[in-house]
Amino acid sequence: ATTGGAVWAGTDQGLFRFDGRRWRHVLGGALSPAPGAYRTVVAVGEDDVWAVDLRTGVLWHHTAGGWATPPRAGRLAARVTAAALAADGTLWVGTDTGLTRLHGDAWLDVGPAQRVDGVTVAPDGTVWFGSAHTLVHLDGNHVLSTAYSPDQGLNTLAVGPEGDVWATGTGFSEGVGPKRLHDGAVGA
Repeated sequence: ATTGGAVWAGTDQGLFRFDGRRWRHVLGGALSPAPGAYRTVVAVGEDDVWAVDLRTGVLWHHTAGGWATPPRAGRLAARVTAAALAADGTLWVGTDTGLTRLHGDAWLDVGPAQRVDGVTVAPDGTVWFGSAHTLVHLDGNHVLSTAYSPDQGLNTLAVGPEGDVWATGTGFSEGVGPKRLHDGAVGA
């Protein structure tokens, strides 16, 4: 994730920030992310970065005041699994119990109560999320359709420049590797 000329990266050894000259391990005071499995880092601004620790299921937020975790209420009370940022600044977060979004200072639960393993936002604002058995997308707050069902395990979602959704998982029926969803059809 990039912000203000800096690059943020999550690894199994923790969070790192590149300032243009060198990488620094990001540490804080008593309340800061420990080494973990950081696969999702979302940079909103210079002092506004979110990170998901997949080992603990904790969502971390970095501001000028340091690191903190949001209140563990609603779907954030569950294990956090994924996060994505929309162009309008909305932060979307997947948990073991469903999808939630940060709207102003409030978290709003959206969509069905199902595990979310991956979430991404297309340039047109469409939110895509999925789990072990379902890949769906939202129009506003309404679930439009089930787009694709992998046999097992969805790991990551991304949107390509043409708006195609790419998914990786552990058991796609068409074989190993990323799969592309284009106009409702799955391709390699």
